[in-house]
Amino acid sequence: MPEIKYAIFDVGQTVYPFTLQPLIDYMQKETAEPEVFANHHTPRFYDYNPYMKGKMTDAEFAEELCFFCRVPYHENRLEEINQALHKGCGSPFPQTLKAMNILRRNKVEICLLTNALPLLADTGAKLTKPELAFTSYDLHLLKPDTAIFQTVLDKLNATPEQT
Repeated sequence: MPEIKYAIFDVGQTVYPFTLQPLIDYMQKETAEPEVFANHHTPRFYDYNPYMKGKMTDAEFAEELCFFCRVPYHENRLEEINQALHKGCGSPFPQTLKAMNILRRNKVEICLLTNALPLLADTGAKLTKPELAFTSYDLHLLKPDTAIFQTVLDKLNATPEQT
């Protein structure tokens, strides 16, 4: 039986809790059209997939999200959206950190594979080596597409049995 070399963790809801609520609250406060916002034009209904797949920049994402939510766009909006998104990230779950430490003691490398928004890329950075953090926007694939898992295995030069 092959030795396990890598443990691959998701980030949001696995490493730490995440909610869009601070972003929703911020956009609701800023919208110029509350009645449109209330009718499914909130961040909860926005299609993040192109952004998560790396098909748009942070600035393009911020402009498009503002348009979708009927929020006037200005030069500081990207930073304000970034702050609201980061408010939605909680502290790492103690049980996940404990599991990661046990794995490390057993010579298993910790990897991250996440669909997280590019603006949130820094939230798991301290938990693994940069070369072991894989994101949808870098790979241009989204979980649960099996191609993303195969791409990560290829980058690790590993088999499924080693993960």
